Amino acid sequence: MEKTIYSSHLYNSLKKKQREFCYQTAEAANTLEVKKTEKIYGSSISENELYVIPPVFQPDKFEGNNFLWIINETENSFSYIKTDDKYTVVKNDERRLVFFSGEFTRKDFKGFPSCDFLGNTFLFNIGGSDKLTKTLSEFYWKNLLCECAERSFMTEKKHLREGYVLSTLNTDFYGGTYPAVDHEFHIRGRLAMGNSFDAGIVKRMISLQLRVMKTDWRKQYRNLLSLQPNGRREYRVRRRSKNLKKERLCFL
Repeated sequence: MEKTIYSSHLYNSLKKKQREFCYQTAEAANTLEVKKTEKIYGSSISENELYVIPPVFQPDKFEGNNFLWIINETENSFSYIKTDDKYTVVKNDERRLVFFSGEFTRKDFKGFPSCDFLGNTFLFNIGGSDKLTKTLSEFYWKNLLCECAERSFMTEKKHLREGYVLSTLNTDFYGGTYPAVDHEFHIRGRLAMGNSFDAGIVKRMISLQLRVMKTDWRKQYRNLLSLQPNGRREYRVRRRSKNLKKERLCFL
């Protein structure tokens, strides 16, 4: 992970009207209160690997490193907060507090972030329209990042969590990670972002897949359909027709 302050080039590439609403504050205090309407995207570094701690399935208490993002869709704004040390996020009743080990810098922007987790911006202008930029922004922040389950949904499953990504946020129905099916789409989407953070997730996904194949109980090195949160492996799934009269074997 680079040591640069990501928000510097983020600021420079913003539209003029967004820059006009941007302001920076250097906080001497070490506590920040997060509004109910704000969502936190924390960052965590472990063994030189960078992880996101998304708002979906976010633990009530967790430690982070170096930076975090706060998105407020209600007020159509977002913030980039940087520190040179660690921080702790704690949910206390209806309040959420961020305790910093040292000073922190906060930059507030108007709009929704058209950038990746590291602050690398993207912009598409097709026929004078920025609709694709807005679509990718929401898809990336609300979907791709929130489906990173390593330090959220799977944070307590240390023997399984590395490389574990969700296929849907409806974990009551599909809570597994799907190497033989959905990992292909995850890999394409993340590599298209072209940054070291998403490439790191892809590397861990493939490592998880190879690790599970190596421990195939049949010793056939099968690529499994899914790995469930409880460790159960699925190699084939049957699907019934709508009228329940026919059945097919899917996803070998």
